Amino acid sequence: MTDARRFWTCPACGATNAGELEACLACASPLIEEGSPPVEVENRAEPHDEPEVRYAGPVSRIGAWLIDAILLNAIATLGVTHVVDNNWVEPFSIEAMPLPVAGALSVFAWLYAAGLESSGLQGTLGKRLVGIAVTDRLGERIGFLRATARFFAKLLSALPLGLGFLPIAFNRRRRGLHDWMSGCLVVHRQSREALKRAGGVTA
Repeated sequence: MTDARRFWTCPACGATNAGELEACLACASPLIEEGSPPVEVENRAEPHDEPEVRYAGPVSRIGAWLIDAILLNAIATLGVTHVVDNNWVEPFSIEAMPLPVAGALSVFAWLYAAGLESSGLQGTLGKRLVGIAVTDRLGERIGFLRATARFFAKLLSALPLGLGFLPIAFNRRRRGLHDWMSGCLVVHRQSREALKRAGGVTA
């Protein structure tokens, strides 16, 4: 007995479908009947394909860090000078900095980094000037809590001997220990949209 059913070949995944169908049961692509001329099919990226993203390597990160360090040191110097000039504390050396002053400077550094990285700038002023941004794995802006986690995770990257920063020079996505721990990426700013279009990257 002759099988009168029509058979359709999926041009996207190659699966054979039987019956009156308009789309492949395996991948939902449009179908062509077996024996029909080949049809040009749009090349679709697989869900886990790596998008074309420029990750921020050591040179751009060090440049951003130097800019931020100069800025923060200038602000700290002005602040400490004001405090001493107003006789709020006795003059002191860096080695003998009073605990309240050291605490205030640490809080300012945290709020500076976490606040700007979770803002629309997606990075500190140093990162902004060198053209890089901090994102989540989807290319989106991170929240303040995640930015805070990233800031304090840098303490682990710094100990011992800054070994947690070394992977930035070698792994494909240029992530340090603090980036892994906080689930962040640091990319060139123009790459954010590529990450979004691709649906992000896996962990």
